[in-house]
Amino acid sequence: MAARKFKTNEILRPDIYKYHEYRVFLKDWLDFLKSSQPDFSTRQLSAKSGIAVGYLNMVIKGSRNLSEKVIYKMLPYLGLVSTEAEYLSALVRLSDSKTQQTRLHALSKMQTLHSSREKPKELEVHKYLSKWHYVAIREMVTLPGFKLQPDWISQRLQKPVTLKEISEAIQFLKSADFIREMTDGSVVQTQKQLDCFSGIYRLSLAEFHKQMVSLAAESIDNVPREDRNILGHTFAVDEKSFEKVKSLLDQLQRSLIELEAESSGRTRVYHVEMLAFPLTKKVAGRDE
Repeated sequence: MAARKFKTNEILRPDIYKYHEYRVFLKDWLDFLKSSQPDFSTRQLSAKSGIAVGYLNMVIKGSRNLSEKVIYKMLPYLGLVSTEAEYLSALVRLSDSKTQQTRLHALSKMQTLHSSREKPKELEVHKYLSKWHYVAIREMVTLPGFKLQPDWISQRLQKPVTLKEISEAIQFLKSADFIREMTDGSVVQTQKQLDCFSGIYRLSLAEFHKQMVSLAAESIDNVPREDRNILGHTFAVDEKSFEKVKSLLDQLQRSLIELEAESSGRTRVYHVEMLAFPLTKKVAGRDE
């Protein structure tokens, strides 16, 4: 990731709020300290922090994770202000925590720290994926006769969403340039690209899929059979065959994108969720 930087006393100082990978930030920050402080060295930092020499190098290379215990040992010697230190701790939890709940809490902390700053693209994408109807409304723009009015949208959403929530969605989609009102009053869907690589994106996408899977389950009871198609197949295979399963799903997704591009008469917004997940645990290289 190429992080943007700003100048402080003619020395390039990494702006931690532009980062979404703590290892990249640490590398850039240590380089900054070396260039701005002639007496600084990672060996000296390790000695003051009481950590093994070479530990930080392993963290930056990805062979070790940065524990919270080590973070608090290092923080007094990194020269970060309090909010930057909090942001770094949150970045580490976002990257290395094992539970989705902890990662979401870390992301919430990062958003709070950004409250008085310009929100970066990653947090903007998180908000977009945080509510399924944001994505649905953006797709509805392509339907014939679309009206950017909460009541018009409300009447056409399969699951009820309050007019207040729809109004908030419209405001966000416009301000973030996911949709755009033209001078003639029409509304278009912009070709805005989502960052598909950051940890924030992956976390947001996981939450989005959870919402969509829940909606799919509700559709079994609420949507006529002819308007849905929910299929499944439970079977036992080896890991090599499962790689083929993932390849088939990737191929299907590409086919769906091509089909969308070819579609000329759009009348309804659909979401297709392609799932493949284990029902048994892996033990000693085998599923039990």
